[in-house]
Amino acid sequence: MSRVPRRAGPSRRGLLQRSGLGLAGLALAGRPGPTRAEGTAVLVVGGGPAGVAAALDLAEGGAQVTLVEAADRLGGRLRGWTEPLVGAVEHEDPAVEVGAGLHAVGADDTAVLALLHRFGLDGLPGAPVRLEVPAREEGLDAACLARFGLPAAALDPALPPQAWAWARQPRRYLRGDPESWLWRPLADLFQALGGELRLGTAARSLVLREGRVAGVEVGQPGARLRVVPQGAWSQDQDPAGLPVHVHDGPEGLWALHGRCTHQGDPALRLHDRLHCPTCGSTWDARGQPLDGPATQALRRLEVARLPAEGGGGYRVDLPDTTWTLPAERVLLALDPPALARLAGPVLPAARALTGVPFAVARFWLDRPVDPRRPAAALLPRGRHATLALLAHRLQDASAAWAARSGGSVVELQAGRDLPAEQSPGWSQALLDALHPDLALAWPELAGAAVLKARLVRGGQRVHLGPGHAARALPMQPGPPGLWLAGEVVALSPGAGSPGDGPAPLLWERAVRTGRAAAADLLAGAAGP
Repeated sequence: MSRVPRRAGPSRRGLLQRSGLGLAGLALAGRPGPTRAEGTAVLVVGGGPAGVAAALDLAEGGAQVTLVEAADRLGGRLRGWTEPLVGAVEHEDPAVEVGAGLHAVGADDTAVLALLHRFGLDGLPGAPVRLEVPAREEGLDAACLARFGLPAAALDPALPPQAWAWARQPRRYLRGDPESWLWRPLADLFQALGGELRLGTAARSLVLREGRVAGVEVGQPGARLRVVPQGAWSQDQDPAGLPVHVHDGPEGLWALHGRCTHQGDPALRLHDRLHCPTCGSTWDARGQPLDGPATQALRRLEVARLPAEGGGGYRVDLPDTTWTLPAERVLLALDPPALARLAGPVLPAARALTGVPFAVARFWLDRPVDPRRPAAALLPRGRHATLALLAHRLQDASAAWAARSGGSVVELQAGRDLPAEQSPGWSQALLDALHPDLALAWPELAGAAVLKARLVRGGQRVHLGPGHAARALPMQPGPPGLWLAGEVVALSPGAGSPGDGPAPLLWERAVRTGRAAAADLLAGAAGP
């Protein structure tokens, strides 16, 4: 766990003036006044778009805000990292900045555009791109495409032409690494507004007092495990269900905690390495990072051999790192699995949220794509992929790599017939299965050599197709002092719910619900 110190920076007034909005602009932007909840302690859990948007509004509203994020940086699904490519082709850059999926903004994404504008970030370069939507008779898999932000209602061939016109509207793909152009500036702003930022801090459970939420327990509980020998490598689980790996061989005896240092998912053993199937990171046998977005080593644990007369095996000690962050109010801006783990005991409905498998993959290829071809295409006939994007036409670092190498960078977003279980070999098997879908979007890529492939993201996503509103959770789900934001929350009428027209994209939903939850929380804190 790490607490990020507040950095020296411009004043609150100076930051607002730099964005073109003085203090008088708060009301014009639809934001609460700066002293409505003075002194109220609020804990925001989750540093994705919903959590960051909420934390900024709460800090501006006068609350004492702490923003907690399990990863080592903000961004959630819009997080980025540096991807090394040394040795693939001659004269290439040593690394390229990779986002966890390309990020598009359309004219109807009003909450995202407002967020960028109010802090002076709307001048970022972007590439307007039109999706190549197949003709109706080609039979779009609308339910599958809905998982990636293209609503089933907008792609149903039985609906009127205006719905199809919405799907065809251009969207601006933001260029560059989101870490540098979005999340780091917003983190600095949040701290300049008086907010406290804690990165690398995993939330474990809600703290209740007399039936009211009073904070969140973070960290990992201490435990002593007895691990049964299973050869050179043995494995058990900690109290949170994450793997604990023990190595005992000629090289020595050691134990590693199998929590991915990039996103916190399980790191599994794959031959003589540790591997995170979700983000594709790998570590060597001693836990040192080798490949992928994770840059920190796996945590070493105390381990000792047990006497043979007592049954043998290994004793592994997990240090107790738990402590409580108190707060008068808690706002959870988490994806469905994380919300179920954290709030499931007090919020059973969180465990009932239905999700669908999804994955985003990148391929670096030795062959270019005809520049006259579109940069984005839907894939109704793809085995797994539903959307294909030319990253080198939409992202500056990828464009520089393609210009030097003469190749291309393709991103495939997949949501059809994916394996549900993420076994150690899951990411490579999925990359192999996705490879044939490349040529469906751009036939000239058939037979191109893959210089490198990376599973950028994997996991579960809430299904935003028909019936989502009935399954989604309310913003105030029940226990006093608790608010929710993000894709798990039902949008209010008139905010783009299925009954009002196409549902907004995931980024837009996150920002809308984050700001709405913050406004509701501030109104309740201020009183009548």
